[in-house]
Amino acid sequence: MRRRLGAAEAVFPLAVLAALLAGCDQTRTRILIADAGNDRIVQMNDLSGTGFTSFAYPRVNSSLIAPVAVAVDSRGRIYAVDAGDDNISRMDNITGANFVTLGRPGSGVGEFSFPFGMAIDAQDRIYVVDSDNDRLVRMDAIDGSGWTSLGSPGSGPNEFREPEDVAIDSAGRIYVTDRGNHRIVRVDDMGGSAWTTYGRAGVQKLGPGVFDLLGGIAVGKDGRIYVTDTNENVVISIDDMTGAGYAYFGYVGGNSLFKQPTGLWVDGSAPIYVASQNSNQIARFNDITGVSYQAFGGPSGDRLEEPIDVVVAHIAP
Repeated sequence: MRRRLGAAEAVFPLAVLAALLAGCDQTRTRILIADAGNDRIVQMNDLSGTGFTSFAYPRVNSSLIAPVAVAVDSRGRIYAVDAGDDNISRMDNITGANFVTLGRPGSGVGEFSFPFGMAIDAQDRIYVVDSDNDRLVRMDAIDGSGWTSLGSPGSGPNEFREPEDVAIDSAGRIYVTDRGNHRIVRVDDMGGSAWTTYGRAGVQKLGPGVFDLLGGIAVGKDGRIYVTDTNENVVISIDDMTGAGYAYFGYVGGNSLFKQPTGLWVDGSAPIYVASQNSNQIARFNDITGVSYQAFGGPSGDRLEEPIDVVVAHIAP
């Protein structure tokens, strides 16, 4: 008769198995920052700054800050946007291995005019907000294959005015902060189908349905939408494109925690990461009430200078 295992004996093999499986997962969480004032991409393990390392971003027009956006694909490759040089780039890791670029000034295929926001979807397609061309561009790879665009100057359907950032939700829908039109735009695809907007300009500048100067955008796994209002120094969240559940965070008493917040990242539904450009900080907090607020950097330029974007990724060491 087979002997029945005791409780202690049964647990031990499972613990060993769990440890072995954990050892097979070689990915680690990394925070990547577009540290624009220092012309570099920064990588670190957490907001204590452990594992701090950086890549000096190659520039042509050094009079303008860059990189202004950062993203990571499913293979852990790092992408960035250089607004001043009108190009985007990709590299294998923070060492800059296999660094390649795409773009030149213009408005045609393979051309940009002050590109800014960036996102990578589940198929590793690249989305770039081509701000001064008032359009969103998508391509299949860094070589520009599958290039397609959406948008022209204006305030109607399929029109943008100085768009700033882009995000993709779990259903593949596309969100854009249409800064000049003071609104968020959502479409189902690059054809502009199901064009939906939320927001407008207003005298009050901060409140439900009103935006002053939109910056970054992110969408949680629960579908909640987060944006930064750069002029109002807040992070705003809404449940959906109706604006339900409007809330914002950025002040403790009368003091602002952010100074020109721009890019932001939502890892699932929490925590929330924000790049606060003029306070030279990256901040993290658990929800829109600001629970467990923590920041890295400081007003005096502690390691960071004008960080514009932040992304959290799982990258092989």
